Amino acid sequence: MIVLNFKTYPEVTLGNNAVKLAQIAQEVFEQYQVPIILCLQATDIYKVKQHCHLPLFAQHIDPINPGQNTGFISALSVKENGASGVMINHSEHRIGDENIQKTLAICKQNQLQTLVCVENAEEAVKINEWQPDMIALEDPVLIGGEVSIVKNEAGKQKVEEFVAKNLSAKTLVGAGVKSKDDIIVSLKIGAAGVLLASGFTKAADPKAFLEDLSQGFK
Repeated sequence: MIVLNFKTYPEVTLGNNAVKLAQIAQEVFEQYQVPIILCLQATDIYKVKQHCHLPLFAQHIDPINPGQNTGFISALSVKENGASGVMINHSEHRIGDENIQKTLAICKQNQLQTLVCVENAEEAVKINEWQPDMIALEDPVLIGGEVSIVKNEAGKQKVEEFVAKNLSAKTLVGAGVKSKDDIIVSLKIGAAGVLLASGFTKAADPKAFLEDLSQGFK
């Protein structure tokens, strides 16, 4: 499984680029049949849904029920616009245990899948008790960098400790994932897939990049 976080890069936001990147991901999925999830800004979900059949996750929602919550993002709103899931607690938007629990509950009420991001194995074990669908381990030091978490000695040890917990949620790893070799190592350790962003969204040739990653699942 490959989860692509589009973040808020200009390369995604300007023009119709979110749709174009989503269509590329769709083409690569159809060729390699490796499951791909796209994590989008809430404002991009509807327009991408019109051109792409991959699962779309909101990058964040707020733990609220619809009503007097001006400026917040509700689970109902992202679902009505085409989202099938939500990413929660990304290292760039940490929300704390109480809000993680509340957000998970609201997502379940709205039949939305959940992907919770964590920074270490201990945090993963705690959150796994709240029954998310997926948990992604990210090393905040390596996010957006040139070194993959599985090629960094300390990062790889974190991944091994994370996977060894045998969580009920699907386990993903992220931070600096850039190549087929990163996929192969991640799967060999025991992860179900990867979470990445800039490697795809800022690639000179996003399709070639994603094709290379997909070949790591053979």
